[in-house]
Order: sequence, then structure tokens, then C-alpha cells
Amino acid sequence: MKIIFTLLLFVGLSFKATATNNDTSNITINGKPASSNNPKIWNLRNADIRAVIDEVSRVTGKNFLIDPKVQGKISIVSATPISDKELYQVFLSMLQISGFAAIPSGNVTKIVLNMDARTTSSQTINSIPNSAVVDEILVEVVPVQYVPAEQLVPVLRPLMPQWSSVTAYSPSNMLILSGRSSNVRQLSKIISQVDSSTANGIDIVPLEHALAMDVANTLKELVKTQLSFNQRSQSVIAADDRSNSLLISGSKTDRLRLRLLISKLDEKSTGSSNSTTQVIYLHYLRAEDLVPILAGIAQASFSGVVGTTIGSITRPVLDSTNPAASMASLAPGSNNPAPNDFPSQDATTTNPDNSPGATATQNQGTTKPSIQIIAEPNTNSIILNAPATLIRTLKTVISQLDIKPAQLLIEALVAEINESDFKDLGVEWGSIDQRTKDASTFKPGFAILNSKTSIAQFQSQIYGLARQKKANILSTPSVVVLDNRQAKILIGKQVSVAATSYPNNAGGETTASPYTTFDRVNVALHLYVRPQITRGDGIQMQIDQGNDTLDSISIINPGVTPTFNISAIVTSVHVESGDIIVLGGLAQDSLSNDNNNLPILGEIPGIGRLFQRKITNREKKVLMVFIRPHILKTEGEGLEVTGSKYNHVRFDQLDIARSQDEYNKTDRNTIIPAWHTTNLPKPFCRPKTESKLATK
Repeated sequence: MKIIFTLLLFVGLSFKATATNNDTSNITINGKPASSNNPKIWNLRNADIRAVIDEVSRVTGKNFLIDPKVQGKISIVSATPISDKELYQVFLSMLQISGFAAIPSGNVTKIVLNMDARTTSSQTINSIPNSAVVDEILVEVVPVQYVPAEQLVPVLRPLMPQWSSVTAYSPSNMLILSGRSSNVRQLSKIISQVDSSTANGIDIVPLEHALAMDVANTLKELVKTQLSFNQRSQSVIAADDRSNSLLISGSKTDRLRLRLLISKLDEKSTGSSNSTTQVIYLHYLRAEDLVPILAGIAQASFSGVVGTTIGSITRPVLDSTNPAASMASLAPGSNNPAPNDFPSQDATTTNPDNSPGATATQNQGTTKPSIQIIAEPNTNSIILNAPATLIRTLKTVISQLDIKPAQLLIEALVAEINESDFKDLGVEWGSIDQRTKDASTFKPGFAILNSKTSIAQFQSQIYGLARQKKANILSTPSVVVLDNRQAKILIGKQVSVAATSYPNNAGGETTASPYTTFDRVNVALHLYVRPQITRGDGIQMQIDQGNDTLDSISIINPGVTPTFNISAIVTSVHVESGDIIVLGGLAQDSLSNDNNNLPILGEIPGIGRLFQRKITNREKKVLMVFIRPHILKTEGEGLEVTGSKYNHVRFDQLDIARSQDEYNKTDRNTIIPAWHTTNLPKPFCRPKTESKLATK
């Protein structure tokens, strides 16, 4: 009996429990069934969540779709009455605490796990209305205007639950927030505060001492280095050369940091080297020639206006007129041959209006130049008015260009040689191996003599032929010239040539004499050469050599129009220092026939040959030019060359004096002193004591 009673009691309790778990009518509020008429106090202890959902649906009139995973017990303790409108918000908070979420979907609200809410939410809004439910799941798209959206993701991520999401869409610079409306509303307020116009402002920083472009390049390298170390930096730096200012854009922190760096870089350094105006004196280069080079460098590193000025020259200027400057063509009878292909080393910048105070200014315009480069020819100096950094750059360039140029001694020999003796001369101009001195190593030829052959030895061979009337030495010029400068030698005369004749066209009783204008034509042997020292001791030379002569008939008959014989060589060669090179041969062929016979007897056939004389004279001459350049590397070499030339003149004077029958004191005074005892004439020569004092 006891067993039957126990079973009935167990079944009754089970039935009651089942009704409690599945029937919402058993949920009581203050011991009474729940109703929707008035606010009530809700007290639930370990109530089944599905039963609570059923009751909330009945009270609020909402439809719920429950995920099968939604299971569990919940408890609600209320000390004050809760209205039906407030009940739904309490219900959503209860779901959030239990790990569930309510997602509206049309007329149905889905109740799912929080982890599934991120992918299940279908409500997307651009802004959250004030009436939105606090714990409702939604997705909001927040546009960002001033700050890069991807920079905000790591900042916002810790502020949201783990199951929610924050995603940046870079093309339109937007943030996509997914989560409960309360969290999304909070993040939206944070984004609006961070995304302000002051976040990425633009500051203009004027510079006083530094060059804007230099500072901008330095800061850009710094920003680039930060990016290489994965440090996010959206700073933008630009230089305004016109105002010498920097424009910086970025966050307030980045701009403050950049301003601090700019102030350090724009400090005035101690010393006068930081002055914006400096005068630089040149030692070897001409100021007017250097100005265009400096202007090009300044323009390349400075986008502003660069002004250049060349001052007027008040000192005497050398006449650089070249009476025979033709290199392209030497037309006979021409007063001024075609222009020389070599730029004249004496070319100067002259006044455009020939006024004493005039200046030649380039790059003139409406904009005032930010940089001025002025040449002062009278002191051979450069005046720079520019930022200190640019001045330092230009001074470095000037110091590297304004160096002492090398000098060269160029010796030439121009000889006219008969063709009959040409081969003999070629054999004599062979070379012998300088190491063995063996005659069996003799190599005939005339193109290039070995570097051991001195010009004196070479001249002695030519003079030997000249004494035998086999060669005619036309000229043996020598000149010292700077590297990459033109040297010219001109030996000859000027001839008057009728240019224009004007007949008597007066007519009537007026009488007028016809007249003729004449031009002066240079008939000369000329040599123009521009040497350029290449790598090692090599020398590259541009050479123009020519020999203009009058025809023999023009010399005999001065009244006839003169005929000119023109010969020229224009070439470029490369030779080692000290070697002798032949430029080539200018051949001249002349043929003359002379027939003489006795009258009548010379015309008799047969025996008439006994009374005839027939002379055929054929003459071929070759004009050859030999050049030997030598680099004067030191001052001692220059003095040695000068001394040898000086002594050569002195020895000639001594030979002439000794050849005279009467050699007196007067003749001795005409001879120049020895090289090592040379003194200037009074009043230029001073006692040795004064010279020592002057040099101290």
C-alpha cells in the first residue's frame, strides 16, 4: 500500500513539474497570474527560458522564432512594477545576460545564440534613432571623413564584445559595426569625436634659414622609414619654394612632432657660412663663364625663380678677333674665312647697351627672383644670394671647378719636302728599340716617332735635309696653352685685293673719277690647336693647320688679280705626352715644259733636233706637319722649358757675336744674360734685400 501511494505521489509531482515547464499559466507575478492590464512586479526564479518567451510574446504581442539551441533557466527579481512596454527591454537584457540575442526579421523576432547573431542580423542602418531598443542586434554603416577608417579598427575592437565585429571599407572610407544597438551607439559617438576636421589639419611652417625643399626631403625620408617599420603614419609633407615654407598634414600629434623637428632643422648655425649673401673670389675660372653653370644647378634643386646677372667690365679687354679663324673652309680671296669651329677662349659678355653701369640679366620676369647669382668681372668674383643650404652646395661645386688648369707645351714643325726625297726621309724617320739600341731593330716609317725622340733631334734631321736643298722648313712654332683652351699661331702677310669698282656714271658736264675699294686678305701659315688632357698622359687635340701662298705669276705681275694657293688640314688626333705625330701630307704637283729651237734650222726634219732643246720639269712637293705636345705637370717643368728656349736665343746671339771679326764691349752688352742671372731692367729690378722684405 505504501508503495502504491508513493508512486501516485511521484506521478503527481512529475505532472506538476511538466506543467510548470511548459505551461505559461503557472508563471505568477506576486502569486497571481500575469496579465497585461497594469504594471506588475515580475519575480521569476529558475524559470524555463522558453516559458518566459511564451509569456513575453503573449504580453507584448510579438512573434518569436526560437533557435533549438536556446535552452536554460532564468531568474528575474523586480522590486518595482514593470509596464508591458518596459517588459520587452527587460526581456532583451535577460537574453543578453544568458548569451542569447533577439534579431528582428520582419514580423518575427529571431532568438539565437550571440555567436550566431553576427551573421544572422539583417537590420542595417546608417544612424541609430533615439527610440531604438538598447539591446537589439543591428548593423550600422558609419562614414568617416577625416581619419582613415582602417586606423580606427584596432581602437574600436577592444570596446565591443567578442562576438561583435568592426570592419573597415577603405575604398569609401567607411566603418561597418555589427552588435547590440547600445554598443553600436556608443562606438558611433566615439567615432564622431575622433573623426573631426582637427584630426588631419594642415599647418604652414615658414623657414628662416633652411631650404624648404631640403627639409621636406629629410622629413619624407623619416616618414618613409617609419612605414618600413610598420608604424602607421599618414603625414603629408610638401615644400613651397616661393615662400620657403613647409606644408604638413596629418594628425595633431604628428603635426606637433613634425613642427618640433622642423624647428630643430631650421636653426641658424654659428659662423658666417650660414649667411644668405656671400661673395666668392675665383682663382682660375672667369666669373662670367661660371654663372650659367651655377644657375643650372640652382634651378635643378630649387623650383623657384633663379636670377643671373653679369656685371659690366671696366677693365681693358683683349682683342680676340681671329683674322684667320676658318676651320671649315678657307676660300681664296676671302678676307675673313668661315667661322672657327672652336669657341674662342677670349669670348666675353659685353654690355648690351655699352653703358658703364649696365648689366646683362637673365631670367627676368614679373616674379622677383628668390635666388640671385651675380658675376663681378672686375674682381672676378661670384655673389650668391640664396638660402644657406644652397650656398653651401654651390660653394662645393665652385671649389671643385675652380682648380689650377694644366699647361701644355705644343711644338710644331711645318716642312715642305720634294717627293723625290720623300722616301729617303721616311727611312730616316724610323725608330730603334730604345731598350736594346740594336740597329737590327730599325723600323722604317714616318707616321709616329717614339716618345724618346726629342724635338731638337727631330729638327736636326730636317735641317740636315734643308742644307741639301731637299726640304724647306716653313715654320717651327711652339706655344704654351692651358688645358682645353685654344692656341693660335699666324705667320704671314696681308695682301690688297680689289673688292668693288665704281665706274664714272655722273654724265653731263660733271666729271668724276672711277674708284675701286680694296680688302686686306691674310696670306699666312696658320696653326690652331685646342688640346684636352685625357686619362693618363693622353692628349686629344683638335687641329686646324693651313698654308696660304700667292701664285708666282701674281708675285711677278703685281697689277693682275692675285691668285691664292690654299692648303689646309682640319683633324682631331690623340697622342701621348712627349710623342711626335705627323698630321699628313698636302701634295702639290706642278708640270712645266720648255721648248727652244733655232729659227729655220730647228724646223729641218731629222737634223733639226740638233738645234732644239726640250725641257720637261715635273715637281711634286708635300707639305707635312709634325706636332709634339708635352704636359707641363709642375712649375719646375715650365721653368725648364722656358729656360731652354731662353738659352737657345742666347746661344744664337753668342754664335753671331763670335763670328764677327771685331767683338767689342758694345756687342757684349747686346747679348742677353744667362738664364739663372736674369734681372728686370730698372726701375723694376730691386735689391735682393727689398725682394726678401716684399715676400715676407
